[in-house]
Amino acid sequence: MTVVLEQPNDELTSLLGDRADMQRGIPDFVAGKVWGLSGAPGAGLTRLAMTLFASQVPTGQIAVLETRGWFCPLVAWESGVEAERLVIVRAPDTVSWARVAATLVEGIPALYAEVPDRINDAALRKLGALARRSGTRVLLRSFGEAIPTGVAQLQMTTRDLSWEGTDVGHGKLMRRRFMVEMTGKAVGGSLRRIEMEDDGANTVRVVPGLAATSVGRIAG
Repeated sequence: MTVVLEQPNDELTSLLGDRADMQRGIPDFVAGKVWGLSGAPGAGLTRLAMTLFASQVPTGQIAVLETRGWFCPLVAWESGVEAERLVIVRAPDTVSWARVAATLVEGIPALYAEVPDRINDAALRKLGALARRSGTRVLLRSFGEAIPTGVAQLQMTTRDLSWEGTDVGHGKLMRRRFMVEMTGKAVGGSLRRIEMEDDGANTVRVVPGLAATSVGRIAG
């Protein structure tokens, strides 16, 4: 992932330590925090999540808790996560998901978890409390509604997703472009937007020449 901003914003802290071009645009992912990711499948959020973990969690295992059976390890490897550090667990139902997620949070420094449709807010809040206690960074990936604000310190939502080079599942993806909207305590209660793109095979990058925009503070 490469971030190129015309007007660096001092309020936005580094994302990747060794990749200087990626150090602006997204707040620092502090240990013990939970971030939410929401958007349509294929929006690039899995690749973004793996890139975050590759930079922010230099040692220890990184767990993926999937519900659909679609996770591709190549996405993690291309994003900088070493194969020996990646752990993939499947829990398709809500009962096993809550139990497995809690176990992973208490034993592994980073968790990317796809959230089942029918999981209740209480289970997510319990997971958030466990993350704070254990110092685990947790990314919760929702394919429906956003993660509750009482659980996620940052919510990243994709908008305006477009694909070029494919037609009804055929062809080669030339470019995928989408807008990421960020809200929550991690951005001071404001709404911030970044336009990102990739070719579906390499790291996600911010569209060159575009600065991150701060739209304003959200009331409530």
